[in-house]
Amino acid sequence: MSATHSQSLLASYATFKELYNSKKYTSPYQILAEFIMYIIITKRIYSFSTVRIQDELKTEFGFTQPHAVIQTAMKRLPGIRRINGEYTVIFDELKTNPDFEKYKIAAEAGNNNLIESLLSFSQTKETDRIIEKEKLSREFVSFLLDEEGDQEYRKIIGAFIIANEANDRIKQQMVEIREGSILFSGLSYNISEYGSLRDHLTLFLDTEILFDLAGLNGELYHTLAMDFIQLINTANQKERIISLVFFSDVKKEIDRFFARAEQVINGKGEPIQRPAMQAIVQGCSEASDVRDKLTDFYRTLQQKHNIKQDDKDNYYTKLDTPYELEAEEIADLSQEESYEGKRYCSNINKLRRGDETQDYLKSKYLFITNTTMVLNISKSLIEKRRAASHLEKCCDYAISLSHITNLLWYKLNRGFGEQRFPHNIDVVVKARVLLSGYITQNISTTYQEIKAQYAAGKLSRETAASRVIALRQKVSLPEEITADNLEDSLCFSNDYLNLLAERDAKKERLLEEQNRIIEALKQKVQEQERKDADFETKKKAQKNRLRFAAKMLLVILFSILFLFVCFSRGNDGLGIAASIVTLITFFGKEIWGFIKKIIIEYKKGI
Repeated sequence: MSATHSQSLLASYATFKELYNSKKYTSPYQILAEFIMYIIITKRIYSFSTVRIQDELKTEFGFTQPHAVIQTAMKRLPGIRRINGEYTVIFDELKTNPDFEKYKIAAEAGNNNLIESLLSFSQTKETDRIIEKEKLSREFVSFLLDEEGDQEYRKIIGAFIIANEANDRIKQQMVEIREGSILFSGLSYNISEYGSLRDHLTLFLDTEILFDLAGLNGELYHTLAMDFIQLINTANQKERIISLVFFSDVKKEIDRFFARAEQVINGKGEPIQRPAMQAIVQGCSEASDVRDKLTDFYRTLQQKHNIKQDDKDNYYTKLDTPYELEAEEIADLSQEESYEGKRYCSNINKLRRGDETQDYLKSKYLFITNTTMVLNISKSLIEKRRAASHLEKCCDYAISLSHITNLLWYKLNRGFGEQRFPHNIDVVVKARVLLSGYITQNISTTYQEIKAQYAAGKLSRETAASRVIALRQKVSLPEEITADNLEDSLCFSNDYLNLLAERDAKKERLLEEQNRIIEALKQKVQEQERKDADFETKKKAQKNRLRFAAKMLLVILFSILFLFVCFSRGNDGLGIAASIVTLITFFGKEIWGFIKKIIIEYKKGI
C-alpha cells in the first residue's frame, strides 16, 4: 500500500458516499468542493494556490487530487476569486454545509469502530503471533482500495469480513467506503465527460480473465467477468469503440493448459491444482473430449464475446526496438521471474509507441490481468517512466479487471445517476476472491511439497496419499467459502492435514461398520420375511385342505341324498342301478370335472 494512505482516507470515502446518497449533487466536483470549503473555513485560509489546497486535502482527508481537478472543483465555490494565479476568499459569501461535518464525524467514528473490531478479531484468531495495529490498519485501507499488500494480514482481513457477513452494521460501513472509492476514482482520473467513449481502446485479456469468461474458474469469477463484458457492450452500442483481444503468447499458454489436461485424461500427467483444470477434465473420458472443450472455448470467446487473437504476431521489429522494456530490472525479482510480466508490458508500450497519458480510457492499449506479479511489474516500470518524465501521474501498462470495470462503470453509467454498483464493489465478494486465491495458491504449494517429501523418502506412500486427499477436500472456489468452512480451508499445516486424513479414515471405518450393521439387519429382515412367507404358504395350504374336505363332503352328501331319494321312491336294485347310469350319463362329465378341479386345487394348496 502507498505509504501516504491513512485511516482518514476511509472516512473521506464514506463521507463522499453519504453526500452522494443525499442526492443534492449532480457532479463529483461539487462534492470535492465541499471538502475544499471545509478546509478553507476551519483553517481560515484567506489566500492560497492549488498546491496549498492539494497539501491540505492530503493532510486532512488523506487523498490527493490533480491540480486540474482542484481548479475545476473550486469553480463551484462562491466567494472564491482567482487573481494572477492565486485564489482569494471572501468569507461573507461562503456558506457552510452542516451535513458535511455531521457525515465526517459519523464516518470517522464508524471507521474507528471498524478498525477496533478488526483488531479484536485478529487477536482472537492469531494467538501465536503479535498483530501490529498500525500495519493492520494500513493493510485494511489498501485492501478496501484494491491495492496490493501483505498476504498474511490480508488473510486475516478476508476472514474478518466473511465472519461478519451477516453483521449489517460492519458490512454497510465497508460498503460505503468501497462505493465512495469508486465514485472518487472518477475525480482521480479527471473523468469529466460521461455517457460514451470517444477514443478507441484495445484491451488485451490475460489467460485467467478468459477462463473466467468461459466459467472455468467458478460462478463468482464468471459473474465479475460478465459485469465487465456488459460494460463493453454498452460502450460498443453505436460503434466498436473497445476491442477485446489476446496476445499470441496467451493463446500458447491456453493451448499448453488444455494439452496438460489431455495428458491427465490419458494417465500420463498429474492435474494442476487449479479450478480451471478440474473444470476441464470433469466429464472427459478421452483426450478428444478435451480437444472438443478447447474448440468450444475459442468459439465462445469469438462468437459470444467477440474476443479475437491479436493481429500483430511479431513485437520484435526494428520499429519496436526503441520501446523495448524487457531488459529493465525489477527490484526483488530476477530476470527469469519478471520476464513474462515485462514482456506483456513491453508489448503495450510498443503499441503505444511510448506515449504517456494520465487517462486509462485514452491510453489506446491496456493489458487486463489479475496476476499480482504482472500488476506490480507494471507499476514498477511506469514509475520509472513517470519519474524520468516529471509527470504528476501516468497510467499503467497493466491493470486489474476490477479497476477497468470501475472506470468503465463510472464513465458509461454516469456515476451520479446509476444506482447499481458492479459486483466487485461488494466487500464480501472481494474477500471471497482474495481468500480463494490464497487457498488455491497454498493447495498448489502444499501439493508440490508433499510430492517432494515423498520422493525424498520423508513420507510414506499412505501418508502422502492421505494428505493429497485432504487437500482435494478443501474448498477453493470463492462461492464455496463460508464462515463455517473458512477455518478449515485456511489451515495447511502438516498436523492439520494428518488430523484431517485420520478423521477421514475414521469416517471410512465408521461407514464400513455402518454398512456391515445395515447388511446384517437386512439379512435378518429377509430371514423374517422368508419365515412369514412360509407361514402364509402353510396357512393357505391348510385352508385349501379344509376347502377340499368340505367339497368332497358335499359330493358324498349329494350322492347319499340321491340314493336316499331313489330308495324312498321304492325303486328296486335294478332301478337304482339304472338311475345311477342315467345320472352318470347326464351329469358324469360335470361331476368328474368338479372332482378333478377339487383335486388340482388341493395339489396347488399343498
